Amino acid sequence: MKESEAIGERGEIILIEDGAGAHSHHHVQDYHKKMCIKEIDWPASSPDFNPIEIVWNMIRKKISDRRLFPSTKQAAKRAWIEEWNAIPMEKTNHLNEEINSR
Repeated sequence: MKESEAIGERGEIILIEDGAGAHSHHHVQDYHKKMCIKEIDWPASSPDFNPIEIVWNMIRKKISDRRLFPSTKQAAKRAWIEEWNAIPMEKTNHLNEEINSR
């Protein structure tokens, strides 16, 4: 989202957060009301609307399908980096285009 898209027609701030506990805590909600921050409801952890969640799931699947599953923190980190780097840019561009067309 571009910065200009986060500002409503009358200059109000529009905040998009999912239903995570930290976002829905009453102190946070009270602060948003006090600061006149308009909120848009967003499904919690919704991969349908968040391309990075789809990418994380792709990486998890690739790592779990490996013959030799990483058994140390260092090996897991290396596996994540390898799989991240192996994702073709065309794939991530396609995910963004697909989600933006909804």
